[in-house]
Amino acid sequence: MPLIVFFTYRVSLSTWAERGIIERETAVYRRLLSEFGPVSFVTYGPHDGEFRERLGGIGILPRPSGLGAPAMSVLAPWVYRRRLREATLLKANQPSGAWTAVLAKWMWRKPLIVRCGYRWSYNRAQDGGRGVRQRLVVLLERLAVRAADLVVVTTPDVGEYLQAMHGLDARRIRVVPNHVDVDLFAPAPTEPKEKGLLLFVGRLSPEKNLPLLIDAAAQLADVRLQIVGDGAERSRLAALTAARGVRAEFVGTIDNARLPRLLNRAEVFVLPSRYEGHPKALLEAMACAVPVVGTDVPGIRDVVRHGETGWLCPEDPGGLAEGLRTLLDDGALRARLGANARADVTRSYSLDAVTRRELDVIRELAR
Repeated sequence: MPLIVFFTYRVSLSTWAERGIIERETAVYRRLLSEFGPVSFVTYGPHDGEFRERLGGIGILPRPSGLGAPAMSVLAPWVYRRRLREATLLKANQPSGAWTAVLAKWMWRKPLIVRCGYRWSYNRAQDGGRGVRQRLVVLLERLAVRAADLVVVTTPDVGEYLQAMHGLDARRIRVVPNHVDVDLFAPAPTEPKEKGLLLFVGRLSPEKNLPLLIDAAAQLADVRLQIVGDGAERSRLAALTAARGVRAEFVGTIDNARLPRLLNRAEVFVLPSRYEGHPKALLEAMACAVPVVGTDVPGIRDVVRHGETGWLCPEDPGGLAEGLRTLLDDGALRARLGANARADVTRSYSLDAVTRRELDVIRELAR
């Protein structure tokens, strides 16, 4: 009963490896090999076959060398026609690039799942998307979710957005959150905490709103920022920390398996984003029982219950500084929030729990 998964437009296994997330992103699919059957990835990396040994049996259908990404996104259903004829089920990993899976569905009459881990059109509009390109994103997202037999969303809020934006029938929506390896991401009582250490993990891009964190940290005494990740904003952010007199270390991208040690050394994990989908770094911090502070925005408020599993703050420097100060000054509160967060993630977002939900959706269409 083969499952074929179409990658996000232009994304490859090499992309995941460079970001240090290839094991995390493939974990559920590796579990599905024994629970469901063969799984193959249609990717945009011409050299992705090099990763076969790391995928534990997942098949790789890479972009042929000489075929550009735009052409691949249209021609893949024909290039891999034999494999697609044999497939039981197709899945698009995100709305961006899902048109390839839609074409394959139409050509080979296969059931299709489209996963929406975030609100593609909403996020792009928040980043200043407008005009013809923004209208195209809206149309492609609409095509994807309306062509799908089932739409998988990571949070109910994403499902509600798709209903309102595209008239998607609620009966075709299923919620399957992101997962966390709760054995890897776990508390480490022997790891010494660094007093005043605030940790951020993620892309250094505008939606992560790191200037807000820097401005908030400038209002606090005896704190240090540790910023894990990379992106176009790195130079500007480094200059801003220097200008604001904030002690900061830019770690760059590291392998996901190295994150638990950094998380367990931090007193507080901070996510100051303007919006999120279903933030994996936040879930991983919570799994380590690290107290988390986030802005009260879509995606973060779907995960954090204020005062129970974390702390939500308004999206302004004073409000974020006040929230950070509250946690830094109260060790008992940090311990309570961290323990509750760990329990919540273990119950709802463990690899076992999420794989079961993924299997339920797949079996619903693959009967």
